[in-house]
Amino acid sequence: MNRTLLVALAAGLVIAGCSACSSGSSNSGSAAVAGSASSASASSSADAGGGSTPAAAAASGTPDPCTLATAPEIQAIFGGTVAAGSPDTDASQVNPTCTWQVTASKLGGSGEVDIFVPVSLQDATKFGYAKDGTPGAIDVPGIGDTAFYSATTDALSFATGDTVITVQSVFTKGNGNTLDAAATQQKLTALATQVAGAL
Repeated sequence: MNRTLLVALAAGLVIAGCSACSSGSSNSGSAAVAGSASSASASSSADAGGGSTPAAAAASGTPDPCTLATAPEIQAIFGGTVAAGSPDTDASQVNPTCTWQVTASKLGGSGEVDIFVPVSLQDATKFGYAKDGTPGAIDVPGIGDTAFYSATTDALSFATGDTVITVQSVFTKGNGNTLDAAATQQKLTALATQVAGAL
């Protein structure tokens, strides 16, 4: 899935970026991130899930993504019919994730909206490496301290201090359904702005 690509890419960029850090800090930083990267690449479906229930997210100190938006809020942005958000509890997932299934969205297809907490990037410096190294990253001003959109993964990531959140749309493409990249970015920007306000 696209989430796996985004986290694997980000983790790889963080590792590469840390190798450019001072030699005193790069060894410990690279080792810590390498552990996260191997966990992320081991996840079977999204970079997202975390095997995280709301209680597990709270215990780890990371935000519970299922508390950052509601089905009516997502419906107001994406349209269609939106099911209640549910945490991804797959034990192989390393990142707390909440997924809302969307049928007949304003984007012209059905799919899902995900909010997840990429645990290997919960640091402003690491997030900066990931942002700077993402091909085609588009700066999105006004969300958190810094934010960027990736059309490759239909995801928008932002940092507020050392807290990093990603919102992503995963909609069916095909059967004559061509999603509008500008509309996708606009809807994810609206959702990310709302989520940032909920932190």
